[in-house]
This record gives sequence, C-alpha cells and structure tokens, in this order.
Amino acid sequence: MIRLIRLRLNGKIKNEGVHGSAFFHRIFVNMPSPSWYWGIFHFESGGILTYFNPFFFGKSIKKDITFFDGETLHEFSEINVKLSAHGMPVFTIKGENKNERINFTINTHSFYSWILKRKVLGFIPNKLVYREYPAFVSDFKFTNKKTGENINLENLGKSVGNVEHTTGFLL
Repeated sequence: MIRLIRLRLNGKIKNEGVHGSAFFHRIFVNMPSPSWYWGIFHFESGGILTYFNPFFFGKSIKKDITFFDGETLHEFSEINVKLSAHGMPVFTIKGENKNERINFTINTHSFYSWILKRKVLGFIPNKLVYREYPAFVSDFKFTNKKTGENINLENLGKSVGNVEHTTGFLL
C-alpha cells in the first residue's frame, strides 16, 4: 500500500482559484485479503481523521484510529465500528486509549461497488465485495480524560472524505 495522508492542493476550477488538502492511496491486492472498514476525512480547520479495521470471520485483526487536531497527533489502538444500513450506510465509530476518548458518526451520500472473484485451485470460488463511499463526519467528539478538554465539529469545521467497507475474503 502506498499512502499519503495530507497533500496541499492548489488549482483552478472554471478560472477560480481553489486550495485545500487531499490524500492519495494506492492498494495492490496480491495476497489473501480479509474484509475491512477504512476511512479518511479532512476538516476545514486542517484536522485529519483516519481509521482502519480489517477483520476475518468477525474478529478484528488490527484496529486503529489516528486523529490530527491541527497541532497534535492522537492514536487509538482499540476501536469499535458499527454499521447501520437504512438506505445509505451510516458508520458509528468509537475509540479509547489511556488518556483520550473519540466518538464520531459518518454519513455516506453515494457509492460504487466492485466484486473481485477468484477460484482457488481452479474450482473453489471466493470473492471480496468492495464498496467505496464519499462521506462526511456528521457528529464528532474527542475528549481528553485528564483535562476534560473537548474537540467537536464546531472546532473542526466541515469535513470531506471517503469510506471503504468490504465483505468476503479473497485468496
């Protein structure tokens, strides 16, 4: 995987100058691939939020949330991802470490899906269903448990990002 979390972006759209931030990632699937939840969001304030939770038969292999508030990088190794699907999916994510707690909700607004199929030993079918959603953070709360300091969407501003959710297993 090649991943650049924050790139400065400058350009023109219809002769009007624009600036902001962007991310880039490229994934090569060349080995057994489990299912995963993944997302990245950039905020107006310069904050960045990303999470990754691969799982196999419902058991998490790795869990992490990284939140850059514009000054400090906060990392969480224990997270919980909940998916609600009544129409477009909504993801609710919670994380905690020794000193901090983070909770956020992600609303999706469109999607695209690919199905990767393969036959193991030429006859055993398996597949990975890959879904990608442009999305935004609709609710956010970060709490420093020692100081009581809170960061919320009023501090961060609007967000733009992308979410991935896969199911199945690709051998």
